[in-house]
Amino acid sequence: MQQQLVQQERMLAMGQMASGVAHDFNNALSPILGSAELLLEAPEMLDDRAELIDSLQIIRTSALDAANVVRRLRGFYRGGQAEEDVENINVNEVIESSINLTRPHWRVQAQAEGRAIDIDTHLEDVPTVTMNESELREVLTNLIMNAADAMPEGGTITFHTKTDGEMVAIELSDTGAGMTEEVRQRCLDPFFTTKGERGTGLGLAMVYGIIQRSHGTIDVASELDKGTTFTIRLPSEIHVPTDSQLPQDTESSDALRILAVDDDAATLRSLGRMLRALGHSVELAASGSEGLDKFRESKYDLVVTDRAMPDMNGDQLAEAIKELVSDQPVIMLTGLGNMMGTEEKPQGVDLVLGKPVTMDMLRQALLNIQPQEAI
Repeated sequence: MQQQLVQQERMLAMGQMASGVAHDFNNALSPILGSAELLLEAPEMLDDRAELIDSLQIIRTSALDAANVVRRLRGFYRGGQAEEDVENINVNEVIESSINLTRPHWRVQAQAEGRAIDIDTHLEDVPTVTMNESELREVLTNLIMNAADAMPEGGTITFHTKTDGEMVAIELSDTGAGMTEEVRQRCLDPFFTTKGERGTGLGLAMVYGIIQRSHGTIDVASELDKGTTFTIRLPSEIHVPTDSQLPQDTESSDALRILAVDDDAATLRSLGRMLRALGHSVELAASGSEGLDKFRESKYDLVVTDRAMPDMNGDQLAEAIKELVSDQPVIMLTGLGNMMGTEEKPQGVDLVLGKPVTMDMLRQALLNIQPQEAI
């Protein structure tokens, strides 16, 4: 009986985690889909450079946030958050990006429903805070969307930042329906919702969890028919640049000849374009066996390979390449890269990068793994 209860608890925890991941992942995907469809259905926007760049930045930021949702699964089975995910961040910049990311919800969707919602900002010059930037954006995104949902007749959302002793305070207020005292006391509880079938009761619980994990506090003040104010306080930090933030020469001294291997055509094409944009010559291979054949036929400064591939996976390819050229640099790309410990790095692989990869990740990886003759 006890074993059955333990199993039920495990299944409940897995269900809660899956619901939370789906909730957060859909939030991250919404701006990507909205921005992409807008560009496709209104091609005249492509002629407006500023509008185009803004849409591309929204897509990029949302994709990174989606990747962070997956990365947080590491904490579920490893226990804890990776230290490298924590950084010194400017809260005012994150507020601005969160407003832009949620614009399709609080402005476009609200206008379609006959509601007018405005967002005002009163952002003071405040110190940086140390936490995960994507998680803070996730917190603010949830609060903005909740505030918009709480104003069925329209209204105003107001952001205010200030220094509060050794803390940085972020206030978000709305002019919505407000909450009863009973609802206010329970609104941060998991699975508590007043939205019926439209709500999961996970958004504010996730907000509370992130703020608590970041050594901050969150307070809720609300009055019926007047609105609600969420006040977040986060420990401030004196900004000391890390090694990755210090100015550095981010371009390699020489162009490299790179063999890129991936069985997914779209991923391989994108990887090739990014490497070429960094100034390198790239040969593409659509499978591990094709990659090995090309490696045997020619000389490359670097091999970049996917891990999960049919017929010959990345582990096997790296090992076969090292048997041919023992000092050949090999970088492995994998969807599980952020969940792998350093002790799990496959034999023959010099560096593991988690997907999705960014230009900055590739640029830094190439600097860290330059072949001897190219230095």
